[in-house]
Amino acid sequence: MLNSTLKQTELVINCEKPHEYGLRHPGISGNICTWMLRDFLRTQFPHFNIDEGIVSRENSRKWATSDDYSPQIDIMIYSNDPLVRLHNYVVVPKNKIICGIEV
Repeated sequence: MLNSTLKQTELVINCEKPHEYGLRHPGISGNICTWMLRDFLRTQFPHFNIDEGIVSRENSRKWATSDDYSPQIDIMIYSNDPLVRLHNYVVVPKNKIICGIEV
């Protein structure tokens, strides 16, 4: 099992790398941290789906309003297939969500 303190240190160091190039933008560091954490979680929990996306209050695809969906979630851990995959984002029904993480 990987030492969690070492992984946290690695995440912090890599998330600060844009600053070495003079890129002082919180979105860049946040995205890098999200991608790294998501990749790490995928290696630790290969039997779950781990993606970025939104949660649907419905269990099927249908015409819906924004009230039928959650805000965007950085990391979603879920079972089964998503309702929809749109490029790098997924839409997952609420009953399939195991965990949501905001980075």
